[in-house]
Amino acid sequence: MRAITPDYKIVNKASGKDLTATLRPFIMSVSVTESADNQNDTLSITLNGEGVNQFPVSGTQLEVFLGYQETGLVSFGVYKVDTKTLTGMPLTLSIKAGASDFTAPLKSQKTRVFDKKPLADILQTIALENSLELQMGASYQGMAVDYLKQEQESDMNLITRLAKEHGANGTVKNGKLVFMEKAVPAKVQAISPADLKDFRMTWTDKPKYDRAIATWHDRNSNTPYEEIWDGMAFITDKTGNLARVYRQFNTQTEARNAAKAHWYALKEMQLKASFTMPGNPLMVSKLGLKLQGFIAEAQDQVLFITSTRHEIKSGYVTRIEAGNQADGV
Repeated sequence: MRAITPDYKIVNKASGKDLTATLRPFIMSVSVTESADNQNDTLSITLNGEGVNQFPVSGTQLEVFLGYQETGLVSFGVYKVDTKTLTGMPLTLSIKAGASDFTAPLKSQKTRVFDKKPLADILQTIALENSLELQMGASYQGMAVDYLKQEQESDMNLITRLAKEHGANGTVKNGKLVFMEKAVPAKVQAISPADLKDFRMTWTDKPKYDRAIATWHDRNSNTPYEEIWDGMAFITDKTGNLARVYRQFNTQTEARNAAKAHWYALKEMQLKASFTMPGNPLMVSKLGLKLQGFIAEAQDQVLFITSTRHEIKSGYVTRIEAGNQADGV
């Protein structure tokens, strides 16, 4: 088997200067942790004591590439240096850098009200205020929000809350505010025990629900209504095991979104897995992994990668967290 050599490149994004040659003599490890949800992706670098004064100052934006000398490097995005930790002895410097998409305005708390606004307008407002491009799924384009209060809450937290209420994937990645339908991954990679250094899988039996139900109150007629979702359509049949959303909503649209989100949340992550494999820069969050050769119960199941950690230390390894999701999630 041909030997391959782990490699990395670190570039000052503002100046375009390649810092790799300057830093390489002092770097002990480089790792990137990235997530499918709206957790802030992070870059971690550890240097020995001799390199303490070589690293860029806080606030510097760094673009990081990982991979192998023989097959090429892959960009893992741009990160802004925000934390330095000096420890001893021996003297080492640990640097943390967060994804540059997560700016101060996005994380600062705000108080305001959106009253009878299209969901698209609310998200566009947030995107423009944070210099982001809005990427929104077609099924959410026509939705309206009857009343939404943002009280001492960051825009990032509001995006998360709206995504949960609407059963969407809401996050900020690569200069975009993404609010899309949860779906089967566009790309699926087969994976077997032979591909791995180690793994762990956990099955959790959850209550089996036939339908999810949410209630809304028509303020004009003072009448309560129920919206019942069976995983395929909204129906009137209330037989079987019901999972109820106990919050009451103001509109049919809000109640239907909540019922669907509740249904999918109850079905998510019945199988969780952790994998460690030789470093693979193409393993990223939202990629689908098709299980082959583990046990019959898992055969051909597709897991979503929810987070990865790529680390170059003495060698290059990729650590993966993944879980199964219901169709349409």
